[in-house]
Amino acid sequence: RKVASAFVQELLHRPLEHEVDDDGNQVVIGDGINLGGDRDWANAVSGLARKVHAASGEFEEVVLGVVDELAQPCRERTADFIQWMHCLAVTGILLENTESLRWMQGKAIEPAGLLQSILLPGAKHVH
Repeated sequence: RKVASAFVQELLHRPLEHEVDDDGNQVVIGDGINLGGDRDWANAVSGLARKVHAASGEFEEVVLGVVDELAQPCRERTADFIQWMHCLAVTGILLENTESLRWMQGKAIEPAGLLQSILLPGAKHVH
């Protein structure tokens, strides 16, 4: 379980793959929305995370911890769009797979904080 937990952490922290085009712009490989650039990959990672962290509220606690770390440069306004998309992709895994928002209460980021510090600024960053 310890090894599986470390592997899940590694998968969640792994940044979106990208390359730099001829003009020096970063281009995301894959769909740019889901972790790993692919919906099936994101579903596999979330399924593994749910199995490894199966206790009530544990999945939410672990993923919120990762979101909190990934959100730091976003909150400090130093994140580039790759970092924003990575943070939003992991947030998407959390929101799609949480059993209840109550499991998010009292964790690294609470639901209101998630909205105010990540989702709304992320939406503004896109425009």
